[in-house]
Amino acid sequence: CDFEGTGPQTKGPFNAVPSGSQAAAYFAVRALTDTTIATNGGCFRPVTLHLPKGTLVNPVEPAPVNSRTATIKRITSVIIGALKNAMPHKVPADGSSELHVLMFGGQWASGKRFVVGEFTAGGSGGGPHKDGVDVIETDGSNCMNLPVEALELEAPIRVHRMALRPDSGGAGRFRGGLGCVRE
Repeated sequence: CDFEGTGPQTKGPFNAVPSGSQAAAYFAVRALTDTTIATNGGCFRPVTLHLPKGTLVNPVEPAPVNSRTATIKRITSVIIGALKNAMPHKVPADGSSELHVLMFGGQWASGKRFVVGEFTAGGSGGGPHKDGVDVIETDGSNCMNLPVEALELEAPIRVHRMALRPDSGGAGRFRGGLGCVRE
């Protein structure tokens, strides 16, 4: 690996690599290789990363680094997308990409405070032989939406409608996963 600077590091055959970029690259490798192979160090030995100091993937303090998952998801989709032409039988269409997070905070009438996060997910991309998965985050996060009942129990919020968004996965023999409507 070619790595310059400081930050989250791991020791071992990869020397020092910021963990988010490393996780994204490893996910891409495992997503596109034989699933019957057990995950082990040998799976990742061929992976090298070039992460120039001062860039988004190797920031220098006091660079803002919030929303790390968005960066990891983008790195993952770029790596997998770069292999579409070489592996058309394995690489699915692009999914909804980013995970939108809504944070609600406040105080119940009793005075008890609350903070609850809500993920709003789209769907995964359709594959060469099957539809994408509805309302799920993929790549580096793989989150699903919080059930309405759980949200309403944790905060004074009422959800009036939760549904799949019709036709949001696109057209095709194998469509992408649907996104959601939440009011």
